[in-house]
Amino acid sequence: MVLSNRELASVILLVAFATFVLARPSARRGLPKVIRGFAHPKIFMPVLCFAGYVALIVVGARQIGLWQPVLLKDTILWFAVSGMVLLFNFADVAGHGFLARQARAALGIAVFLEFCANQSSFSLGWELVLQVSAAVLTVLSVERRHHPVSRRTTRWARALLASIGAVLFVGPYLALPDIVRTSSLQSVLRSFLLPLWLGATSILFVYVFAIYACHKVAFVRVDHAASGKAARRRARLALLVGLRLHVADVKAFGGAWLAEVATAATWRDALRSVHEYRARRREDAEETRRRAASLVRHSGVAGTDGEGRQLDRREVDETTDALRWLSTCHMGWFRRAAPPRYDDDLLRIFQPGLTRGLPEQHGITMQVSPSGQSWFAWRRTVTGWVYAIGANGPPPSQWFFDGPEPPTGYPGEDASWGDTPFDPSLNWNPPD
Repeated sequence: MVLSNRELASVILLVAFATFVLARPSARRGLPKVIRGFAHPKIFMPVLCFAGYVALIVVGARQIGLWQPVLLKDTILWFAVSGMVLLFNFADVAGHGFLARQARAALGIAVFLEFCANQSSFSLGWELVLQVSAAVLTVLSVERRHHPVSRRTTRWARALLASIGAVLFVGPYLALPDIVRTSSLQSVLRSFLLPLWLGATSILFVYVFAIYACHKVAFVRVDHAASGKAARRRARLALLVGLRLHVADVKAFGGAWLAEVATAATWRDALRSVHEYRARRREDAEETRRRAASLVRHSGVAGTDGEGRQLDRREVDETTDALRWLSTCHMGWFRRAAPPRYDDDLLRIFQPGLTRGLPEQHGITMQVSPSGQSWFAWRRTVTGWVYAIGANGPPPSQWFFDGPEPPTGYPGEDASWGDTPFDPSLNWNPPD
């Protein structure tokens, strides 16, 4: 098993990095804990079972001439990198389109490009220089928010990183015709197909493992909620039969549904609760699809529906969620402040919680009265419609506003807020 210069450079750099880290006493003291963590049965046993599964697949592939001992190095490298990534991303099985994503990853153009790039390499010295440069530029290419120098550095780092990627690919690619001429077509084809069939066949193991892991977690939750062995067995069996090994449903199972199934008096009651849970999830998924379709259908459409709600609801949910979160933060801050008051710096402090679903420059504007006893914040969505939230007294005071222009004063002072708090308009609430 002979390593190429590229692989040898990677090994040298990994050993050098490990030596540098272990030279620090704190790292050496923490090493036993790291080893024990990797040796834990919850990590070690899945890896061991996966290795056995891959070995069986390789044995079968050799029987039909798809694998040869010369591919041992490539097989080990695939298992250590791509295989481990696939295995420990088993939670993605619960997501929509898992098989389609894996198929695209296994059969995409990136696989062909990677194959071409790995067929040849530069001298060991150049490989070391290029890989060290790529590692440094990768770190620099991670943009740090609100850092004035970071954006310029990031742009240059990403440009240089792309150039190194081109060099690592173009050189071996130009040498590919010579490799094909000096190697048999069968050996080249086997090397190209190796990651394809290893990835495709490993999906089955990952899927089965995801089913086992999600049911294991669900059973632990049931055991904590149920009282008595009979109730635990009844609830477990209801989950197995009712959810039909559907990974997404098993993974999401919990909350009130868990308590209802765990405390069911009979098997029929437990199974009926599981069926109701599945039906509710299907209804919620259909409602999500319906809202998404309505969002696309009414994008850019001016006017209101029959109830008076704005038809174009782009950024509405994200905006109202951010404003409600800001209001919750204000309430908590007010109760803890001495003396009690709203803080005019809260928008900056809790900014990370406001950017979920919104651009980094979210555009939320906030005002706090000099006395600290009133505040309001507003944001204009991409449609031009404005949403605002505020308070004119201690918690739980909360006022809602929406309109073509933002309010000009605090709740209770500006008549555009209306006459009553705690009464969000139709535009604050999603359509039924």
